[in-house]
Amino acid sequence: MIWTIRPGQGLGPLDLGMTPEAVAEVPGLGRAGHVYRGTGGRTMEYRGLHLPICEYREGQLVRIVTGRHVAGVQFAGVDLFAVETAVMLRLLESRLGPVTLCTEQLFFGTAGLCLSGFYDMHDHQFFKPGVEYHDERSLALFAPGQSGGEGEDHEPISFL
Repeated sequence: MIWTIRPGQGLGPLDLGMTPEAVAEVPGLGRAGHVYRGTGGRTMEYRGLHLPICEYREGQLVRIVTGRHVAGVQFAGVDLFAVETAVMLRLLESRLGPVTLCTEQLFFGTAGLCLSGFYDMHDHQFFKPGVEYHDERSLALFAPGQSGGEGEDHEPISFL
């Protein structure tokens, strides 16, 4: 399956705002293998490494998380986990606008997109999939106000 990033809307066939029941009906997803209940009405559904994690609040999908094991995560036809990191970050910034750095995560706030593990802020280096062994890259699409970085200090950064 191709998981096309739709900024502010969703990922592939998953739309922000969907109910858990609607997500379970998406072909290829089915019911969650594990459901984690958190504080404040937060619920996360896990279906395995090869499918996105879905987070709900008040019964609506507010956050979609993927890692490198989810094949076919694309933006503008580019597979974000397969292409060189610097190229991918420049593409995202040129299309989605300003990026900020907060708690070692890159936020494209106006697009509702957060990237983790792609850039090391201390060494100012991009992750190199062909060279580095430990790969914890992930990305999250989120509904407005659901990024997890609200109230934190965001430092502007540019890759252009």
